[in-house]
Amino acid sequence: MKFQDNQRQLCGKNEHLVGGGRFLRRGDLVYCRNVSVGACAFVNTEERCAMGQDVCRIRSLNENQRFLNFLLHSEFMGTQLKQVLIGSTFNRINVAEIKSLLVLVPPRIEQDEIVELLDAKMRELDAPIDAVQREIRLMTEFRTRVVADIVTGKLDVRAVTACLPDDVEEAAPIDATELIAGDGDEDDDLDAEPEEAVA
Repeated sequence: MKFQDNQRQLCGKNEHLVGGGRFLRRGDLVYCRNVSVGACAFVNTEERCAMGQDVCRIRSLNENQRFLNFLLHSEFMGTQLKQVLIGSTFNRINVAEIKSLLVLVPPRIEQDEIVELLDAKMRELDAPIDAVQREIRLMTEFRTRVVADIVTGKLDVRAVTACLPDDVEEAAPIDATELIAGDGDEDDDLDAEPEEAVA
């Protein structure tokens, strides 16, 4: 109850930040226009929040916002951003430049189909990642349990070590220069995530 009261007071103090309807709602896109230019996120919550001056809201009335989110993360948009940012001393784009970016707009039914296909592909990619993360959590829990059992005396280390083989093959040393050396083909650009742009 106290947390909710504090949250209401905080929202009241910052109400001017969302004046004139400048608040985010489910389905909006938040587009970064400073430093990490081009980073974009889809709003999937009903929680009220305000935007800072380094981002803008993109809200289309008729198009699939999730399609637009995928498009804004595409190489097609990345190429346009590079052209806009040529000669800039630091990465920044204004709302007028965002509005001037070319956007591919197939029929709405095609947008929906593309989003469904991309969602399915993303789930395929996420499945092995989720499985590995689950294994890591289980191994971490197991390690914590073993350490606790050893410390409390529930597990006799002498009995466990007696079961280990006498001869253990040593792994060959790794040459660190082989790990550091590369062929130079790696992509060094790993950066993909209050004003308003209306598509």
